[in-house]
Amino acid sequence: LTGVTINLTKVHSEDDSEVTLTTDVNSESVESFIQPFIDSYNNLVKFLNSDKSQLRSDAAVSGLRFSLRSLLTQEVTTAKEGNPKYITNLGIKISSDGTLSISDKERLAELLKEDPEQVSDIFLSEEGIIKKVKESVNRLKGDDDLMKQKTLDIAKQIDSQQDRIDQLQARIDRQAESERNQYKRLLESYYNAQAQYNSFNSFINSAQ
Repeated sequence: LTGVTINLTKVHSEDDSEVTLTTDVNSESVESFIQPFIDSYNNLVKFLNSDKSQLRSDAAVSGLRFSLRSLLTQEVTTAKEGNPKYITNLGIKISSDGTLSISDKERLAELLKEDPEQVSDIFLSEEGIIKKVKESVNRLKGDDDLMKQKTLDIAKQIDSQQDRIDQLQARIDRQAESERNQYKRLLESYYNAQAQYNSFNSFINSAQ
């Protein structure tokens, strides 16, 4: 029985009561499996929504936000024929801010009891929600994608700004050194003039 584990604890004798096995879907367990995905997805959406200026200025961030909102409304074409094709068919609500919530637990439990694949197809099939979300996020992370390129671009900008700061500081240092040398020359000229004045003044006083 796929998905069922039977533990045999003793030998069944002829005098023992007949054993009858029944199985049922633990909808609460499945819900607890779905909820972590919903929580992670919602955290990502809330993070993307949190910085409006970044959304306006960065096409990659706004594009990811649009992509995530869009894929939730797309048909899951790999769901089995006759099964639900949209995440909202499972009793899951898409809020105006793009976050998800289980709004109809009875509907979800009903689908699970009828056929668990009605739920799993939406999330885990070849073109399911989880794969689509992963593909959208993967375009922004990794070794050769957009996030790394942006990081390198920012690093280059920082290096360029640092070079400009270093060049400006060098100019300031040169200007300051020139000003100090000029001040020294003016000070030397002042001392020379002062010495000449004192000498001339002494000569005048001695002549009188």
